[in-house]
Amino acid sequence: VFGSRENVGYAVTVYNDGGGNKYYIDGVKQDTVTGLIRGATHTFDTSDSTVSSHPFRFSATSNGSHGGGSEYTNGVAAITGAATTITVPHDAPNTLYYYCTAHSGMGNSITMSNVHYIIKDAPIPAGSALQLLDGGAKMVVQNGDRMFFQSSAVTSLDVWVSRVDAIS
Repeated sequence: VFGSRENVGYAVTVYNDGGGNKYYIDGVKQDTVTGLIRGATHTFDTSDSTVSSHPFRFSATSNGSHGGGSEYTNGVAAITGAATTITVPHDAPNTLYYYCTAHSGMGNSITMSNVHYIIKDAPIPAGSALQLLDGGAKMVVQNGDRMFFQSSAVTSLDVWVSRVDAIS
């Protein structure tokens, strides 16, 4: 139910559609990746054979080392042929970029988010609900609903969830 620390995955492939090699994220050419959650782990699956000669990295500069920047390594826990995993630090820049260390112009931007999902695809039985109380205010979440909170404080967000058998 709680998703602020879940591992979010992205499939990375490389194709050349006539304009040079480009990264595809989940099948989308040079996709702008949005909403990487600070504090959460995100895995970029680079196991596809098309990626083998295109080292996938992050930078705080557009186009990475080709744009005069350097590799961003804070929170990067693993770089293997199969995956690049990053647990986004709370002090990460608002925008990072993914790029190929061997070839210019293959990547795009990644934006960060302070969103903390507390309910995502919750298996709430029909006729039941989750009820969130905050200083007397009440929010009710029913089966199929999603709820998230955004905090201006990037290091913490306190929310309590309790299950109720009927909406009151």
